[in-house]
Amino acid sequence: MQNLVELFEFAARDPKSWVKFQGSGKKPTQTYSYQDLLDKALKVSLELKEKGVTPGDTVGIILRTSPEFYAAFFGAMLIGAIPHALYPPVRLGSYDTWKERTAQMLDSTEAKILIADKVLAPLLFNVAQKTQRKPAVIDIG
Repeated sequence: MQNLVELFEFAARDPKSWVKFQGSGKKPTQTYSYQDLLDKALKVSLELKEKGVTPGDTVGIILRTSPEFYAAFFGAMLIGAIPHALYPPVRLGSYDTWKERTAQMLDSTEAKILIADKVLAPLLFNVAQKTQRKPAVIDIG
């Protein structure tokens, strides 16, 4: 095996291979097979292609550690794009600072698109507008 995508695809061929996501609060622990995660990643890769993402483009990802993060990360890699993980806002008190830093990081990586969940996507539109490239924001969660 040569790279991370090949390792991910190899793991997906083993039906005993899985990932567990620890629940918090009212959210239960979830278990996914690597095949399930690969299927999600393939859907994301198709959506990214439809949005004009090509090999070498940077894809910003603002998601918590979740099946959706795996799908976004590997979905970008499956089409040869470069996934760039960014942290979600932690506290509302630092939201303005987070917006500024996130816009700076998106500019420095020249992100073409930004992937978020349904809660963050609407907030990130304003962040994307502060950047030079103004990446599209898509919601995958």
